[in-house]
Amino acid sequence: MDHFDRALELEKQDKIEEAAREYEHGISEGNAKLEAYLNLAFLYWQSTEYGFNVSLGLSKDFIDLAATRYTELLTDAKG
Repeated sequence: MDHFDRALELEKQDKIEEAAREYEHGISEGNAKLEAYLNLAFLYWQSTEYGFNVSLGLSKDFIDLAATRYTELLTDAKG
């Protein structure tokens, strides 16, 4: 199972911060699919929504990262 598959499984379990780390690891290795960039961008964007982040108990540091990182990912995905 690669980082992308692990991230998908973690998302299904509502382990959002762990899923994001798996996506980031896959992306940092340089062999990530476009789908990984888009999934992670959406996950970060969704994490900035108050109801979503409160219901899952996301950390403030993660939410702050999510607020800036999702636009970077979209730019990188276009690249």
